[in-house]
Amino acid sequence: GGVASADLLPISVSCWPSVSGNSASATLEYESSSAITLSSLRVVVPSPAQAAVSDVSEGDARYLAKNSTVEWRVEMVDDTNRSGSIEFSAEDVDAESFFPISVAFSANASLCGVQVSTVTDTRNDSPLQFNASTVLEVEEYEIQ
Repeated sequence: GGVASADLLPISVSCWPSVSGNSASATLEYESSSAITLSSLRVVVPSPAQAAVSDVSEGDARYLAKNSTVEWRVEMVDDTNRSGSIEFSAEDVDAESFFPISVAFSANASLCGVQVSTVTDTRNDSPLQFNASTVLEVEEYEIQ
C-alpha cells in the first residue's frame, strides 16, 4: 500500500489523550470538509482496560470487552454532521495504549470525481449500453 497525504482524505480523525493519576482519557474527533457523503464510519481505539464512554456527539460508541476496544460508529457523515466527537476514559492504562487507532468508511463517489460517460465498441465505434457504480472503500487508515 502507498502513503496518502492527509489533506487528500475526505475525513480526518484526531485523538487527544490525557492522563490523570492512574487513569487515562481521550477525546476523539472526526471532521469532514468533503462534499462526499460517507457511509459506515467506524473508528476503533485499543483499550486494554474497561473504558467508560462519557460523551458522544454523533453516532454510537461503546467498549467491546471481547476485542478490548472502544468502537465508535457513525452510519452516515453528510452536510448535517461534518464533525463529531466522543470522550472516554479507562483506569490503569497509559495514553499510549489507545494507539494505533483504525478508521474505516465507504462512499458511493470517487475522490477525484472521475465518471464513465460513454462506452464504445472498438470494433465499430458504436456506443454500448452500460451501468457504472462508484465505490470508495478504505484499505488502511491508521493513526499511530
